[in-house]
Amino acid sequence: MLKKPNFGEVHEIKGERFPIGLYHDVHKKYVTTHISFEKGDQFFLFSDGFVDQFGGPKNRILGKKFTKKRFKEILNSERNLEKLKMKLNTSFSSWKGKIEQTDDILIIALEI
Repeated sequence: MLKKPNFGEVHEIKGERFPIGLYHDVHKKYVTTHISFEKGDQFFLFSDGFVDQFGGPKNRILGKKFTKKRFKEILNSERNLEKLKMKLNTSFSSWKGKIEQTDDILIIALEI
């Protein structure tokens, strides 16, 4: 059982380092994680597309990646999910600038 983070903390549960379905003849063992939660807790499931996007303040041609640290700071900055969605969209567009989007982006937010 995982320790519940304090308000404003993000606790990351990292996924497995291998894909589902790629290994036809090899059986991979996945880890089961149990999570305790209370009313008001929020959960975020996301792909690496947002954090791996190139860009930055100067929007150089190659740019720098957004990073998971910056992404977590945004998640910690707003409890209202509608406002958080707008903040994520604005941050991403500003970071990306004119650089093409490099990957698909998936963010699922759940509030208990």
